[in-house]
Amino acid sequence: MLKSNPKDILDPMNDKLNGIYRGVVEDNSSDPEKMGRCKIRVFGIHSPNKVKDKTDGIPTDELPWCDPVMGLFEGSMSGFGAFTVPLQGSHVFVFFEGGNIMNPRYFATVPGKPTDQNHGLTDKQGFSDPDNVYPKTNRLNEPDFHRLARGISESTIVDHKNTNLDKDVETSDGEEWSEPESYYKAEYPHNNVFATHSGIVVEIDNTPANPRIHIFHPSNSYVEINKDGDVIIKNSGDKYDITGKTKNKHTVLNDNETIDENKTKYVKKTEKIKVGKSKTEEIVNGDYTLHVNGKLYISATNGIDIWSGNNVNIDGTQIHLNDGISVERNV
Repeated sequence: MLKSNPKDILDPMNDKLNGIYRGVVEDNSSDPEKMGRCKIRVFGIHSPNKVKDKTDGIPTDELPWCDPVMGLFEGSMSGFGAFTVPLQGSHVFVFFEGGNIMNPRYFATVPGKPTDQNHGLTDKQGFSDPDNVYPKTNRLNEPDFHRLARGISESTIVDHKNTNLDKDVETSDGEEWSEPESYYKAEYPHNNVFATHSGIVVEIDNTPANPRIHIFHPSNSYVEINKDGDVIIKNSGDKYDITGKTKNKHTVLNDNETIDENKTKYVKKTEKIKVGKSKTEEIVNGDYTLHVNGKLYISATNGIDIWSGNNVNIDGTQIHLNDGISVERNV
């Protein structure tokens, strides 16, 4: 079952395993307690043979559960902390608590530079991902270190974003604006990258003169802040913006809003709009309806001009003009 002498199993405390070993995660999802345990085959301790009829063979499911050693953040208790499980095929460091071979603990992963998917092993041998998913075939012969962390943007989310920019958005005054390209200018080793196998990427980039924060979702929704404090917020789906109390918005220069379809606005109490200079409303093709259940007041200091290319109809029970003439409605 094990490469070690059988007496290590019968009396593991006699020959303690006090070193730090390297192992390969072969099962990361079968833990019935869902507490981060993995089946890990350890180099120098477990045989590469997975067939049980071999004298030293041990199937993946018969490997002992290897408990995770988590970080200090919140102590990893009562649901508090940072919890993650390594992917199958990951190389991790393992030690045996108390030197006992039946008490393995894993605590760190080891990136490398894979040259083939299963390291030349057959499906009857261990030390690889049994599902042959990892390492990814499109990432062979390059370091496991993320490309964005190495200062490489080709074939990454940077290319994906730059080919899906929102361009030539027309404003109400006939001008246009376009979404900027990615602010990525990372240099190794300054970019800290958190990436998951679903495509979620978080970057905290400390590149000198170009500090940047970036949160990316595979739906092509993201938030990116560049060195100047410029912010791109893009969400490809629906957006819900809910404020429990007061919301304050201050735009120092211009505020452009373009809506391709419809806009509705419902103010349940009072709305006040104050414009410092002039205001222009243009209906490009359609009607303008203004309905008030109470009184409508229109006041202008320097006059009111009404012009129509067609008839002007004024209808009321009584119409009072400024010269004292009162026009009764003809019912």
